[in-house]
Amino acid sequence: MTIVLCASMSFAKEATETALALERAGHKVLRPLIHELWLEHGMEKGKDGELEFMREYDLMRKHYEHMKRTDALVVLNYEKRNIPGYIGGGVLMEMGFAHVLHKPIYLLHQLPKVAYSDEIELMNPILLHGDISHIPHHAPSRALFGDKEAKEGQMKRVATYGQNGKENGFLMELLKEGKFTKAYLTSVFPGSFKGYHLHKVRDTNYMAVRGKMHVVLYARHGQGSPARAGWRRTEYVLDSARGDTLHIPVNVATGFESATQEEAWLINFPEPPYDPELKDEQVEYTEEELERGIVK
Repeated sequence: MTIVLCASMSFAKEATETALALERAGHKVLRPLIHELWLEHGMEKGKDGELEFMREYDLMRKHYEHMKRTDALVVLNYEKRNIPGYIGGGVLMEMGFAHVLHKPIYLLHQLPKVAYSDEIELMNPILLHGDISHIPHHAPSRALFGDKEAKEGQMKRVATYGQNGKENGFLMELLKEGKFTKAYLTSVFPGSFKGYHLHKVRDTNYMAVRGKMHVVLYARHGQGSPARAGWRRTEYVLDSARGDTLHIPVNVATGFESATQEEAWLINFPEPPYDPELKDEQVEYTEEELERGIVK
């Protein structure tokens, strides 16, 4: 596969080493233009001359033309300025070129926590977790469907932890529209429990897709002040063999665990879709708080 590397000027040495390693693995590699031209024509300008150098050689347009001749972009995002997975403004623009050209974008390390993290995530970069051997040797399919192209990607998967601090499963986004998540998969390990949590805005629509899931719900009942109102407990077992589903309205505290000794999975279609900007939409409870009738 033909790969173009992208990296901060600070990582010129690492870019050269990575290019050689990729070439030994059978890839054709185009090194970062700014690194090559700087070594050949720009070093005498000194650090203060980088902007003048980039303008003189029209590097942004050159890089765009460079990108059109490649199959994929590999971003070498090492730690910089105490930010793991650092991606600067120049590299972000180059990623934007690749995204517009429908080129897959590989990140060597994790997504950085910066002001423009959402913009990076929207480009659906594929994380290599520090291992360039994960880069495929063949270009992604370009088969056309009308005026569309088949495109590869990688869904975001994150580990989840229980109230005891132990890992209890994972979440994986399945369908996104901009910043909104329209569907995601949640798993729970055998012997673990997820919950309880309550949504103030979103209804939950579960579908069992692996194993059997024991779901426990606490819904408000009673009249008067929140202190006098209690919670009514109901339970369900969702069996993936039957394709069981469960609709859970807002303001119902939910917890679940595998009903067997195997890992169990649910797909959730939240309604409306999950919005990461609604920070206080989900409320956490313990079973003790629910049994005591506490309302948060």
